[in-house]
Amino acid sequence: MSRKRKNYSAAFRAQVALAAARGDKTINEVAAQFEISPQMVLKMKARLKDRIEDIFQDERSRKKKSEDEITQEELFEQIGRLKIEVDWLKKKSAQFH
Repeated sequence: MSRKRKNYSAAFRAQVALAAARGDKTINEVAAQFEISPQMVLKMKARLKDRIEDIFQDERSRKKKSEDEITQEELFEQIGRLKIEVDWLKKKSAQFH
């Protein structure tokens, strides 16, 4: 018999991580309160600490980064199209010689 893994919502994980980061209870107390293992609490707390700066990142820099990624993708597409056109032109020019 295999047990299915529990999937916790993002809101639940955030609530657990904040409770652990608050520091007014031990990790074991937080785990008992939310009925999960202390190891899960530690993982959620560590993930919160790793990604906390993303919350406060300036929106303008996020937008700029995504625009740069879009531009790069468009350029790669254009390069691909141009390579195909060059190959086609070489093939057609060979027919005239």
